[in-house]
Amino acid sequence: MLEAIREKAQGWIAWTIVILITIPFALWGIQQYLGGGGEPEVASVNGQPITQRELEVKTRNLRMNMRERLGDAYRPGMFDPKLLRDRTLDSMIRAALLYQHSKDLGLGASNADVIATIQGLPLFQVNGHFDRIAYQQGLRLQGMTSAGFEEQVRQSLVSTQLANAISGSDFVTPALLKRYVRLAEQRRDFGYAQVKAANYLAEAKVDEADIKAWYDDHPRDFIQPERVKIDYIDFDLASVQDRVKSTEDELKNYYEQNIEKYNRPEKRRISHILISADKDASAEDKAKAKQQAEEIYKQLLAGADFAKLARARSQDAGSAQAGGDLGVLEPGTLGNAFDEAAFKLKEGDYSAPVETDFGYHIVKVDKIIPGGSASFDSVKSKVEAEYRKAQAEKQFYDKAEKLTELTYQNPDTLEPAAEEMGLEIQHSDWLGRDGGKGVLASPKVSGAAFSEDVLTEGNNSEAIEIGPEHVLVLRVVEHEEQTVKPLGEVKAAIRDRLAARQAAEKAKQAAEKLFREFLSGRPLSELASSVKAEVKAPGALKRTDPRVPKELLDKVFELPRPVAGKPRAEVVSLANGDAVVVELHSVSDGDVANLSDAERKQLIAALRREYGEKLFDDYVRWLRDTAEIAISLPDVPDDK
Repeated sequence: MLEAIREKAQGWIAWTIVILITIPFALWGIQQYLGGGGEPEVASVNGQPITQRELEVKTRNLRMNMRERLGDAYRPGMFDPKLLRDRTLDSMIRAALLYQHSKDLGLGASNADVIATIQGLPLFQVNGHFDRIAYQQGLRLQGMTSAGFEEQVRQSLVSTQLANAISGSDFVTPALLKRYVRLAEQRRDFGYAQVKAANYLAEAKVDEADIKAWYDDHPRDFIQPERVKIDYIDFDLASVQDRVKSTEDELKNYYEQNIEKYNRPEKRRISHILISADKDASAEDKAKAKQQAEEIYKQLLAGADFAKLARARSQDAGSAQAGGDLGVLEPGTLGNAFDEAAFKLKEGDYSAPVETDFGYHIVKVDKIIPGGSASFDSVKSKVEAEYRKAQAEKQFYDKAEKLTELTYQNPDTLEPAAEEMGLEIQHSDWLGRDGGKGVLASPKVSGAAFSEDVLTEGNNSEAIEIGPEHVLVLRVVEHEEQTVKPLGEVKAAIRDRLAARQAAEKAKQAAEKLFREFLSGRPLSELASSVKAEVKAPGALKRTDPRVPKELLDKVFELPRPVAGKPRAEVVSLANGDAVVVELHSVSDGDVANLSDAERKQLIAALRREYGEKLFDDYVRWLRDTAEIAISLPDVPDDK
C-alpha cells in the first residue's frame, strides 16, 4: 500500500547498521548498579558511575556484533573508533537515565513477569518450551549469573514500561492524517527527454596536458595506501578434529565416564495458579495472598476446572491465558519449594498452596515424562562426535602452545614451526591497514602486520586469536609505504574520466538548448530527435517510485504545480552524466477516502509509532538536559 512512511535511508549505510545494533543498548544491563569496585570512571549519571571497563566491554561487544552481521564485508576502517565508543557511551547514559527515572516514578516488574519473560525467550526454548539446561548454557556463554541476568530482565521490563507509556501516548488527528496522505500518496504525471552523455563521447578531446594537469591537481585521487604481503600459518580446531581417530573401546569408555550426559532426566508438564506476593511484601499482603490461594484450592477440591480457574484467577500473566501451562520442566527450574511439590505429585494431581519468592502457587502435574539412560548404541554417533571434539580441543591447545613456542624461538621465519607441526605456510596478496578477505579480514591481523615489532623489527607476530579455537601467526615478507601512483599507471583512468566529463557537459548543453526551444512552445517529442534524445512518459508516479532515477524524481516533486494547464519544466543532470529535460503535466494529491479501512488503520498505527518515538526521544533529551552528567573519556587508540 503506502510505499514508505518517511524516507529513512539517509546517511551512511554503515552507521545505519550501527544504529540498528545499538538499539539493544537502550535496555542496558544492571552492572553499573552493582558497584564499580573503584575502577576508573568514564562518566557518571546523577552520581551513578559508568566505569571504563564497562564501556570497553560494551564497545567491544558492539564491534563484534557488527563484524558478525557484515561477515566478509566488514572492514575495521568502516567505523571510527571514537564515534563507535561515543555512541556506545551515549546509549549507556540513556539507559541509566531511563532506569533511574522509572524507579523514581515507582515503576516495577514482579518476579512472575521476569520469569514469564525469560521463559518466553526463544534462545532458552527447546521444541517450543522453556529448557533449563539451554538457559544455563546460554548464561555461561555470556559469562553471566542467573541473578545478574534476571536483574537485567527486570530493569528492561521497568524501562520498557516507561518507554511504552510515553511513546504510546501520542495520537494522530484527522487533519494530520489527511495532510500526510495528501503528500505521501501524491502522484505527479510527467514526461522527459533524456540526452545521453554516451552520444558525445566520440567528440571528447583529451590531450596529454589535460591529463597531466588533472593528475597534478588531484594527487589524493591516486594514493596507493601503505600495504604489506604476509606469510602466515592458520591453525584451528577443525583441522585437528579431522585427524582424530577413535576405537570402539575408546568410545565406550568415554560414554561410561560421561554417562550423566546421556541420561534423560524425568520431566513433567506443569500448570500452576499463582497469587502474587513478592518476598519483600508485608506480612498482611502475604496473608491476603495465601487466603486467596486457599480459596481457589477449595474450589478445586470441590471439582472446579483447573484451567478455567487459572485463566480467571492466576496472576501469572505469562501462563494464565494458557490455563496455567508452564510447559515441560525439569527439577531445578522454579526453585526448591516449587520443585518439591511438582515432583512429588502423581499425574493429574495438584498441590495445596505452595509459598515461593513469587507468591503462592497451586501446582498441577499434567503429564509425567519418564527419564532413563540412553544405550550406547542409540547415542553412538553423538558420543563419537563429542569424543573427537574433546580430544581435538586437548590437542589443539597443546599444539597452539607449541606453535607459539616455535615461532617465538625462530622469530625471523615460520618454516621450523610449519615443518615440525605439519602445517602449511600460506601467502597473502597485498593487504592494507583495512585488512583483507576471509581470515585476513580480522582487524587483529592487520593490527599485527602493521605493528612495530612485526613490520619494523621483522619478527613473527604473536599467536593471534582469530576466534574460539582459531589462531594465526604471521610475518611480513614485503612492504610498501603510502605512495601516489605513477602517472603512467592511472593515465587511462584519467583520460576516461575527463572524456566522460566533457561528454556530460555537452549533454547538458544540448539539454539546455532543448529546454529553451521547449519554452518557446514546441513540444518535447518534436524537439528530441534533433539531439537524439530519448523521450519517455512514465505517467503518474509517487515520490518513491524506483523506476525513475532518484535525482529526476526529486526534481519532479520540487517543481511548482502547473497553472492553467501550462506544464512546468526543468533541466536535471543525472549521476551517470546524462541530462534530462523534464515536463510536469499535473499533480494529483492523495486522498484518505481512497484508503481501505485496513490501510487507514495500518497508516495510523505507523504514524503513531513514528511520532511516539519522536516524543520519547524528546523526553529522553529532557531527562539528559535536567540530569547531572559528567563525562571524562580517555583518548581512543586506533582500531587495530
